[in-house]
Amino acid sequence: MVLPGISFGGEKKSEQPNILWLSCEDTSPDLGCYGDKYAVTPNIDNLAAQGVRYENCFTHAGSARPLAAA
Repeated sequence: MVLPGISFGGEKKSEQPNILWLSCEDTSPDLGCYGDKYAVTPNIDNLAAQGVRYENCFTHAGSARPLAAA
């Protein structure tokens, strides 16, 4: 299986951006890359240092699934 956007040597490099969107629930800015002195998040901090970090992004969409009816 060949994944789109993967280059194997002599092929032309893709002009499209390489995007990794991380979405999680109930973390607020509790990550080292957002200044939390107690959070130990070295991998996320490294990704944030190499890319774009949004400091003012909100959504009205909930991410939790509803509880099953009893």
